[in-house]
Amino acid sequence: MKVYTVSVICLANLVRSPIAAFCLNREIKKHAMGNHVQVVSRGIYGLNGTQRPGYSHPKYYQEAWKVLRPILEKYKIDLGGHHSRLVTGTHLAEAALILPVHSNVIGRRPNGLRRVFPQHLWKVRLLRELVGKCQDIEDVGQMSTPSQFRNCIEIIDETARLGIGYIFEWIELMEKKKTITNH
Repeated sequence: MKVYTVSVICLANLVRSPIAAFCLNREIKKHAMGNHVQVVSRGIYGLNGTQRPGYSHPKYYQEAWKVLRPILEKYKIDLGGHHSRLVTGTHLAEAALILPVHSNVIGRRPNGLRRVFPQHLWKVRLLRELVGKCQDIEDVGQMSTPSQFRNCIEIIDETARLGIGYIFEWIELMEKKKTITNH
């Protein structure tokens, strides 16, 4: 059976999208879907002349990491092997489903998916739509408080746990759309 790729996208690919990919992959394994679906994360910083993140992992932002690390440990989220990656057209072409964490990733920015990769918008749904909510997951950055980091992780973890059942349904829907548009 084909392995489908789901791509979670945020701005810098440092916190929200890698945490979401980790949580979704954990749920996929729990539901024995690991041979059929893999979730990866990417970021849009660096597209259309925008600046790439200063570092490739949140641990290099020392003050923020002091706050974030214990919260990740509490939720058993391991970002050890993660490195920030820029989304590419090839990556999006291969993805069965694209899940931005915030509507700004889709539009409103010079590096938004709508401006840079409009041909792939038919595969896009906000991550929170997995649980029936058209809501953004707000950015957490270097100056975020413990409660902001905790809230972000709780929202992502809840979305993965409660919304995992829709992953296959959405992939199936996107595959049908692809078949229709290719004919």
